[in-house]
Amino acid sequence: MTTTLLLTQGLIPSMFFLFVVLTTFSNSTRAYAAISLVPLALGLTVFALSSLSAVEHSADYWWPDLYEKIVWASAVQTGLGIGLIVRALYRRRPVVLLVLATLLTSSLVWLHATRWL
Repeated sequence: MTTTLLLTQGLIPSMFFLFVVLTTFSNSTRAYAAISLVPLALGLTVFALSSLSAVEHSADYWWPDLYEKIVWASAVQTGLGIGLIVRALYRRRPVVLLVLATLLTSSLVWLHATRWL
């Protein structure tokens, strides 16, 4: 239970902090592309670990709660990607990498919405 609390309070701010730090060394498109796989990797890791722990008798309420937190972080990060796409279109800059990174980030939200994971 404390792990999900730490993840709730730490995942979204740490992603924004990582984005800001990476933006100081590179442009915002590359910084967003660098952090776009983090929610997807965390979500798939939680899904795999929950599948593997199905044999063991443990509290089953922990994995779905953790997964929900990661989906919320993915949704917030998708909003950041959409904002960056709008800004890039306004400044007439290339958006292909931003669109691909946003689709990767939002894939966890879409998988959750369609109940595949």
